[in-house]
Amino acid sequence: MTDPAAAGERAVALALRGEVPALDGTPVRLAVDSVCVHGDTPGAADVAAAVRAALEAAGVRTGAFR
Repeated sequence: MTDPAAAGERAVALALRGEVPALDGTPVRLAVDSVCVHGDTPGAADVAAAVRAALEAAGVRTGAFR
């Protein structure tokens, strides 16, 4: 996904509801513990920043792996 705002929305949906929409709009339930933004994605730095900002704005704790 290369749209930073859409990536942020999807990350928040995963974190708060445990689901994201499939291409046809059907909700897909997923259990996740982390989100990965691939560095070779066009605009990866902007996508990562938007995902983190959206998660933090939604009250989701973010941080580095330990």
